[in-house]
Amino acid sequence: YYYYCHISLYYSLMRYSSPFIALLISTCHLVSFFFLLFFFLMIRRPPRSTLSSSSAASDVYKRQYQRRVRGVWIEMEELGLCRPIGIRETPSLRYNNLSSGTDTLVYTHKNQVWQIAHPIPICPDPAPERISYNERAHVIQAKMCVFPDGTELLALGVEGGLQIWNAATKMKLHSYQLGGSSKAPLATSRGITAIANDQGNFVAFGTSEGIILVFKVTGKDVTLDTQLDNHEGANITDLTTDLLDPSRMASSDVSGKIIVWSTPSFEKECVFAATGELCSSLKMKGTLVLSAHATGCIRIMNRETGVVVVEIGGHSRIINAMDVHPTADLFVTVGEDTYLNMWTLPSDSAEEIRLVMNERLANRQLCGVQFCGKGKGTNSVLVAAFDCNTLFHLTRDE
Repeated sequence: YYYYCHISLYYSLMRYSSPFIALLISTCHLVSFFFLLFFFLMIRRPPRSTLSSSSAASDVYKRQYQRRVRGVWIEMEELGLCRPIGIRETPSLRYNNLSSGTDTLVYTHKNQVWQIAHPIPICPDPAPERISYNERAHVIQAKMCVFPDGTELLALGVEGGLQIWNAATKMKLHSYQLGGSSKAPLATSRGITAIANDQGNFVAFGTSEGIILVFKVTGKDVTLDTQLDNHEGANITDLTTDLLDPSRMASSDVSGKIIVWSTPSFEKECVFAATGELCSSLKMKGTLVLSAHATGCIRIMNRETGVVVVEIGGHSRIINAMDVHPTADLFVTVGEDTYLNMWTLPSDSAEEIRLVMNERLANRQLCGVQFCGKGKGTNSVLVAAFDCNTLFHLTRDE
């Protein structure tokens, strides 16, 4: 098209003007054409000095870029404050996808359950071991249930049912199928906790139908003891037990409604009304009830007075997991915004919450967190990230 315009212009000038003027204008027109063509090619094809993806200089640049992005974590690793632990399968992107027992932790990967020992100085890089769950149904949640008498169980919430295993022998003790039909999807189980009172040991499961199933465990015998239906059909998202009193339980659902239960009668002790914000993680310690929400909000409530003590915007995206320190007034949260935050709990001596640890794991969606070792001097946490073959062991710098 440009060539056609140039010829037309040349013949027009030759007809209505002198040949010299026609030649001069045509020459300028051609120079501008080649200049535009050269400029267009320079934009489309960068100069050869640009780093290619396979050049050695590009590799150096990438490492420098990654070091800038992960600068805090590299410094922490060099100081011994962050240690990666290799795992075989990556954790699934589910709420609370890391659970701690006496000596081990568990997480889920699709229809697999993996167990790994707590990292200790003698064995800082423990090897993961797969639990012999060989069914096709995906595991929604795996929870280590530790009772005061030393009994330790592994509870699994799966698609269409739930299971209870002996954590020591890795043998399945009980399997329970949830309702479902051809017109409705299979019910699932999410939210698991251990309860202990004068009548024995119990394991409670939340379901997508809004019902809480409580099973009594006596040795190898497991029986359904109680069904609680007070969440009005809302999907149960999490269950928890009071760290100081294992006979008290709390439950939450997708609407944000939270109920505190007292056992063995399973009467409602306190109810916090629904807020419309999904509660992804729930913890309880003494009179304090902690809830983490899909909006990134953290609420701390008093179960005795029934009022919200503190409400903070802890994360910019959904909070996937939360854990409370067994002895100190600390709790930790992780979310899909790639951040781990450790906070102080309000107490009689200090009512305000302080952020004592804030670390970023770049480009990782964090889906699980647990304090390592349930001893008195615990000052480190283990973090699980979606689609990452590494668990991150972080030590708080006192």
